[in-house]
Amino acid sequence: MTAPPPAQVPPGRYAYGDDGVAIERLLLLAEIFEPATREFVASLPVDDPEVVLDLGCGPGATTALLAERFPEARTVGLDASSAMIETARTGLGDRASLAVADVSSGRLPGAPADVIYARLLLAHLPRPLDVVAAWTAQLRPGGVVALDEVERIVTDDLISREYLGAGHGTASRPRHGAVRRPDARDDDASWRL
Repeated sequence: MTAPPPAQVPPGRYAYGDDGVAIERLLLLAEIFEPATREFVASLPVDDPEVVLDLGCGPGATTALLAERFPEARTVGLDASSAMIETARTGLGDRASLAVADVSSGRLPGAPADVIYARLLLAHLPRPLDVVAAWTAQLRPGGVVALDEVERIVTDDLISREYLGAGHGTASRPRHGAVRRPDARDDDASWRL
């Protein structure tokens, strides 16, 4: 059984590593979460974005979904791991730009953006509220920060329950949220949170 990640992971390092096993784990998670992520991305209130950023893109599964949803946009996948970026590059080809970057500090490559998306990333950030506020400041007017996180996982699978430290249950519930800049193009300033 894999141990939980340490409380503080140095910037630029993956809590669970970025070797072949870690990449396979992320690809499995991508497959599991794909339907919910596809639905969430389809619901984003953005018309004709020019720039879409995928923060913590890992092996590129979410970057591919964003490029599919916004085919005319310049989609950029960013990750702290060069191994993840190389895996993403292999799978994405020329459908997106990719760069190694620490998304927890400083200017995001490709910003300002119309969509800044992150899935399962907040738990790995040192000060998530401050980081999300910094991302919001890098949006174009009317842009959206879309956060795709898990609120809880409950399962009947014994191995999964042991891994998660869960008691019992039968459902998994993704938690989605998006915030718009206050100067959004329409009156829906707090779209979905």
